[in-house]
Amino acid sequence: MSGVLPSLQRTQTEDSNLKGIRSQPCAHIANLPLLNVRSDSKDNEEMCIGEMNSPRFEPGALYPLLPGRLSFSVHENDDHTIREIRTQPELFFFSTDLQEKYHPFCADFGPVNLGTVVQFCDYMQDKEADSRLKGRHLVYYCTNDVESVSNTAFLLAAYVMLEHGLSPEQAIEPFDISAIPIMPFRDPTFAESTFPLTVLDCLRGSVNPSLLQL
Repeated sequence: MSGVLPSLQRTQTEDSNLKGIRSQPCAHIANLPLLNVRSDSKDNEEMCIGEMNSPRFEPGALYPLLPGRLSFSVHENDDHTIREIRTQPELFFFSTDLQEKYHPFCADFGPVNLGTVVQFCDYMQDKEADSRLKGRHLVYYCTNDVESVSNTAFLLAAYVMLEHGLSPEQAIEPFDISAIPIMPFRDPTFAESTFPLTVLDCLRGSVNPSLLQL
């Protein structure tokens, strides 16, 4: 996300970070198929998204993470964000660039490291504890590209798992959305990836609550 847009009306946006966002995926992953955030625990086999009982992904739609308190959304660009703020002033839209903090070695694009997870959890805790936002529904948004959505899903799922006591499976369930632009993470090479690492894999194996009690 590049730059910060001026706020519209403080009563609507308060200290919401309206970041400039990218509208196109990176070239090395733009044409790859979108896969599920889940994987089979036995053979790590990926399953394509598209289950009949899954909601259909739509930019701007709200996907609840904590009912009545926190949702996730994907915006196409800054104009889209401004439009959502103007038409839904009862919601508090906010974002950061933490989902973009991963520095790739080759064709890899994540996941972000545990230091970023800790920073994100602290940021989200501050928002939930902010007295100015008491009673407001919080909506964390990111740009509509595979890198951002995949890393945002990991960060948000890690947050609700670590701070609200959800299991990895419960934390990732809200992202089980048909055609959502989430892909498994991959090896840091330019070769074909032979071990797709899903967000659920990351939640199960990389995020240990004891690591955050430092």
